[in-house]
Amino acid sequence: MSNSNSNVENWFDLKILTALFTILSTMALGFVLVYVIYISAKLTGVIDKVKSVKDPRKN
Repeated sequence: MSNSNSNVENWFDLKILTALFTILSTMALGFVLVYVIYISAKLTGVIDKVKSVKDPRKN
């Protein structure tokens, strides 16, 4: 009986680790993507252009 119980626990641990790894990987990928876009936008001067555009709400 204890053998099947440990199998269930191992499966559960594996599922949690897999979910954790998936979430962390997705977060890391998203962060890298945003970072790359930010750096390329900064290099091409897009951010300066966006900043120079006046906010229409401020009139």
